[in-house]
Amino acid sequence: MVFDSPEALSVASVLDARRTAGTTAATRDDPHRVALVIEGGGARGAYSGGMVAALEELGFSSSFDAVFGTSAGALNAAWFLTGRASEAMWTWWDPRVVKRVVDPSRLLTRGRAFDTAHLVDTVYRSIAPMDFHAIIHNPTSFHPIATALDDGRAADLNAMLTGPELIRTALRATCALPLVGGPPVVVGDREFFDGGLAEPVPVASARRWGATHVLVLRTRSAAHAVVRGSRFSQAVEHLVVTGYLAARSPQSIESWRGRKLRAIELERHMSCGSPAAVQVRPPEGAPLVSTVERRESVLRRSVEVGREAVRNYFARESVSR
Repeated sequence: MVFDSPEALSVASVLDARRTAGTTAATRDDPHRVALVIEGGGARGAYSGGMVAALEELGFSSSFDAVFGTSAGALNAAWFLTGRASEAMWTWWDPRVVKRVVDPSRLLTRGRAFDTAHLVDTVYRSIAPMDFHAIIHNPTSFHPIATALDDGRAADLNAMLTGPELIRTALRATCALPLVGGPPVVVGDREFFDGGLAEPVPVASARRWGATHVLVLRTRSAAHAVVRGSRFSQAVEHLVVTGYLAARSPQSIESWRGRKLRAIELERHMSCGSPAAVQVRPPEGAPLVSTVERRESVLRRSVEVGREAVRNYFARESVSR
């Protein structure tokens, strides 16, 4: 594995060679295993939405062997695998979608702040139809990451994605934030909730899969990589940790409380200098978008900032279209 080697071929050069050759995960014979890894973060997914749109526009749709995503990152991973990420990006800012899916005020009436079921089962089926069959038949494998209720660990749901309905179920599972996003979601014979509790940036899952190269799409700038969240996020943390998880999944409390240390370790690991492991993130000065952001102007701008971040990365690497 060349993941940590400073002498490894860069992720950009491998992707560029694959794009030029026109190969897919089913046809290429190079020795590399390249994973796209997409961070979660609720409405911050607007950043990574723009990023996957840029990858698609630059011609890299078939250049990865696997795509890993947690929570909102899994939603963008799914769109990327349909080949229609660019045309679906309006769903990140359109008030008709956003204000129905994200509404913290519903907590006052014991409702859900995040209605992912509406997003997946209504928006993705009839308003902005997602081609679930394209995901299934794409030779690039899809790896939505969720947190298992029974042991609190990150779980790769790839093996369970045998049909469109199971893809929708997996998307609901990876986004099922305890208490504020509804109950755990049953996939197979286990219950799962939001993958962000155990692995918000699923680099470790990509390593276990066997990645030699990773391109990681982040939804926080470097300055905001390890910070306390918004007041809403802190309130949710208190409710989830002291209440829901203690009652339903005590094993998950350790995962939840270890998030900051894992974030610090990830930053250390990804700064090791290997060109085979690269992060693209919002630039310095980009706003720390709240997980419950609903303003159209902010979300639309975040998509464009993400798109530009990916384009700038490949331009710096002298890889363009």
